[in-house]
Order: sequence, then structure tokens, then C-alpha cells
Amino acid sequence: MSSGTTPESSFAPQGCFAEILRIVGTLMVHFFTLLLVLVVLVRVVPTFICIFAEFDTELPQATQFVITLSRFVVNFWFLALPLVLLVDTTFVLLLRTTRATRLWLLPLWCNLWLLGVILLLFVVVVAISVPMETIVQDMDATSPPPF
Repeated sequence: MSSGTTPESSFAPQGCFAEILRIVGTLMVHFFTLLLVLVVLVRVVPTFICIFAEFDTELPQATQFVITLSRFVVNFWFLALPLVLLVDTTFVLLLRTTRATRLWLLPLWCNLWLLGVILLLFVVVVAISVPMETIVQDMDATSPPPF
């Protein structure tokens, strides 16, 4: 302890290593949120497409958009995943080039990324739930009373 450092500060990453850890951490969070969106679009939405196909109802525009996006991702996931990760990595690396952009633009990009993922998941949930509510109401109206 004669060197003047405290035990807590000696274990904290410093300098370039700390910057690399922040960048890798940011990209990992972005990768896993993108993976979550892909799982929803590839596994969950097609299940609801089958359900909607059984009923002859007009789907709202938001639902049609989510279905189109899901079909695109299912058919071209091998292009979509690397392209989105490449764009994101490029932005994260470019935004850290100057001190000014590191201070406000990089955190803004990271927050907008997460906000975009949350918004997209919200749109998917709403796009699926609205037609399901209509289908359930139609089924209740057309089904005979229990007695």
C-alpha cells in the first residue's frame, strides 16, 4: 500500500484496455438484443402467421408489416444478421474516434439501439395481439351459447 493505490483501483481496467472492454461490451449487448429480435421474427411470428391463415380476416397494416419483415428475415437471415452487425460495429467504432462524439453521440447511438429494439418488439406484440383480439371476438360472436 506504499505506492498510494487502493486495492479497488488496482483491479479496475485502465486506458486502452478499458476502452476495448466498453466497445466489446456495447457490441455484445447489441448482438444479444439483435439475436432476441431474430428469434421473435423467425420462431414466434411464423407461428402466428399459421394461426392467422386459418381465419379469413383482414389483417391490419402493422401486422402485415411484421409478417413481411419476418418472411424477409426467415428467407435472408444470412444477409440480414451480418449486415446489421457490420453497420452497428462501424457506427460504434467510428463514433469513438473523437472525444466529443464519445461523450454524447456514442451513448446516444447505444441508447437509440436499445430503444429501437424495444420499439420493434412492442410493434410485434401489438401487431400480433390486435388480430388475435378480433379473432377471439369473432369466435365469441359466432359460437352458440353453452346451454
